[in-house]
Amino acid sequence: MALISVIIPTHNRKLLLKRAIRSALKQSYTQIEIIVVDDASTDGTPEIVEAIMDDRVRYHYVRGGRGSNHARNVGIGLSRGAFIAFLDDDDEWLPRKLEKQLALFKADSNVGLVFTGTKVIFDDWHRHYDNLPSLGGNLKRAILVKNQIGSTSTVMVRKEVLDGSGAFDDTLGARQDHDLWIRICQQTRVAPVAEALVIYHNSLSHRQISNSTQKYQEATDYLNVKYAALYEKMTDEERTLKEKNDLWVLFTRALRNGEKKRARRYLQESSAAIGLMKKFLMWGMTLLDYRTLLKIRGRHKIG
Repeated sequence: MALISVIIPTHNRKLLLKRAIRSALKQSYTQIEIIVVDDASTDGTPEIVEAIMDDRVRYHYVRGGRGSNHARNVGIGLSRGAFIAFLDDDDEWLPRKLEKQLALFKADSNVGLVFTGTKVIFDDWHRHYDNLPSLGGNLKRAILVKNQIGSTSTVMVRKEVLDGSGAFDDTLGARQDHDLWIRICQQTRVAPVAEALVIYHNSLSHRQISNSTQKYQEATDYLNVKYAALYEKMTDEERTLKEKNDLWVLFTRALRNGEKKRARRYLQESSAAIGLMKKFLMWGMTLLDYRTLLKIRGRHKIG
C-alpha cells in the first residue's frame, strides 16, 4: 500500500487544527502520515497535537513565523510518502477523500495530480453548497485563465511530480495554490473527483491565512510577470477570460475586507471587455456590506 503524506500547516488555530487532524485520521485509507507544521504558534498548539494518541501524527515547529508557503515546503521536505496531500487547518475532509483520489492515480499512471470538489459551508447562516470540478486531463492552457483546481485542501499529487515542478513559492503572500498548479499542469495530466469531499468553512468569525487585498494584488501582478511567456501564447478570448477572473478575485477580496472604494477602483480600471451590465451589477454589490451580500447570494461563495 502506497504511503500518503498529509501536510497540515497551522498558526494559532489549535481548535480548528484538532478538527482537521481528526478528519485526516478518519480516512478510509489508513496508510498515511500526518505532518503538522506549526508556523510559530503561541496558543498551545503543541499540547493539542501531543494529546492525539496516534503514531501517524508527526509535529514540527518552525521558528520565526515564515508563513504557510514555507510551512508546506517544510512538510514536503519531511514527507516519506509517494503521494502528498495538503490540508489547511481550518478545512476538513470527508472519510473517503484519499481513497477515491488514490483510485484515479491507480487507474491512470499518466495522471500526476487529482483534486476533488468542495462543500462550502457558511457557518454564520448554516447554509452550504457544493462546488464540483468539471475539467480534467490537459489543463496547460485552462489553468492560466483561471484556477480550475481550487484550494490546496482538495489536492493530492505524486511526489515525483512535485519534485519536478518545484514546491510552493515562498515569495507569494496569496494565490500560492494557483501558482503551483500552473507549474504542475505544464508537466502532467490531472484528474477530478466530481464529489464534494472537502469541507470549506466560509466564516467571518475567523480569517483565512492570506486575507490582505494588497497581497492578492501583488500576487496577481507577480504571476503576470512570472508566466508572461505562457500568457503571450494565449488567444484573445483566453486573455479576456483571464482578465475577468483576475478582476473577480481582486474585487471580491476587497469586498470581503470592507474596502468598497478599492473594489470600485478595480471596476473603473477594468477594460470594456468586462461588459457594462456586469460592471453595473458588480458596482451594485459595493453598496452592500459583506454579510448582507452573502445572505442575498445564498448559495454562492464569494472570495
